[in-house]
Amino acid sequence: MNEILTVQQVAEKLQVNQETVYRWLRNGKLIGYRANRLWRIAKESLQRFLERGQEPGGTRGSELKKRACTGRRSVAGSNRARDRL
Repeated sequence: MNEILTVQQVAEKLQVNQETVYRWLRNGKLIGYRANRLWRIAKESLQRFLERGQEPGGTRGSELKKRACTGRRSVAGSNRARDRL
């Protein structure tokens, strides 16, 4: 059976803001459906979204996929605050 995710779960997996997920849903970039007033996303739909590639905002689908799998953000620039000291 296909697992169903909430907007919050997708946002947490991809480490993006929930509003970003809502925008993807409204623009048709991420396929989901509304149950009453709440959006639901099939895990297969999220997988297809990640495999498609580049998001116009600059985050690559492959980077989002890596975040979803590892639960980590990109390490590029992560030491900037420390380097300023």
